[in-house]
Amino acid sequence: MPSNHKRNQNKAIPKHPASLKLPIPLLRRMDVVVTIAQLIAVIVAFFGSDAVRNVVAIGCSVVFVAGAALFSWAFLIAAGRSRHEDVTVAGAFFLAGSIEAPERRWAFGLMAAQSFIGLAGAAADPYTTMAFGILVPMFGLGVIAFLGSAHGAFRQRKPSK
Repeated sequence: MPSNHKRNQNKAIPKHPASLKLPIPLLRRMDVVVTIAQLIAVIVAFFGSDAVRNVVAIGCSVVFVAGAALFSWAFLIAAGRSRHEDVTVAGAFFLAGSIEAPERRWAFGLMAAQSFIGLAGAAADPYTTMAFGILVPMFGLGVIAFLGSAHGAFRQRKPSK
């Protein structure tokens, strides 16, 4: 006699959220948008009132938290991949040998631009909320880590004896 209940054969096993990968063009676009927004925000804050500077400081803090979250996500991806691949810290977080040169250039170039913009803003008016601009390169660092961890090429692990 057949059973009256349906089996869950058609349900896919859910993937761990850390295994989801953002595509490289999206990472690049997000990094470019953050860099341009930082440049505009630093210029507006330099000439703006204290209230404007406070809004920019909050925005820079939000971008910092987003970068830290992206970096954490990249760390989880690298940890997951390390079970089957020889993931290196240099390859995952510094893109050494794991990513093609054009991707490395834009990723490090945008992080350098974010660092320069943040330092320039902080140097233009020291000891003020302009210093919050230096938090923004954490986003660039998160993008670099995500790029290496999610899209980097690593050798397969050799089976242990």
